[in-house]
Amino acid sequence: ILVAGSHGKPLRALLKHDLIDTFYQEATIVSHYIRRGYRVSWNSVFGQDPPDLMVADPAKGLFVDVEVKVKFGKATIETMFDSLSRGLGSLKRRGREANKMAVVTVHNADDLGWEGWLSDLEVQKRLQSRLSDPAYKIISGVVFSGGQTILNHEDGARQFGTRYVAFRSETANHPLPYGFLTTGSKI
Repeated sequence: ILVAGSHGKPLRALLKHDLIDTFYQEATIVSHYIRRGYRVSWNSVFGQDPPDLMVADPAKGLFVDVEVKVKFGKATIETMFDSLSRGLGSLKRRGREANKMAVVTVHNADDLGWEGWLSDLEVQKRLQSRLSDPAYKIISGVVFSGGQTILNHEDGARQFGTRYVAFRSETANHPLPYGFLTTGSKI
């Protein structure tokens, strides 16, 4: 992809921050689900998206399309929800073989105070207006992320990740099982 997308100059493609940041965020999601025992297909690396990723647990009949959007520059609640709308547009372009469940993740480099988003009235209003719209019924879950988090393990190892807030849509045509977006059983 780097060779094809850079007209034969892959090193030049590595200088495109939007390409690297997007692949990095996708790799973080791939790593998260592989560690949890899911099978993951990374479609965007092979130019076969949308969706960017497909996460599956065939034994449970679970197949989820994941669309990843990276917001560059200063982010606000409004710009993050604009990126969510672009994620919806990408999912609508899926082929006829699309999975029933779909997740849109929107990432920005900054932490926008995600814990506060769980009780922020503006965020709740935007989520409700979007997820109650019939066009958004194909979205089973939404993740907003940004900032950095470091987990220190007892053996001295460190795990680097991003801070995030996840929302499971109760109004989706095909809701996600609880615990899919996070390891907690409530979301």
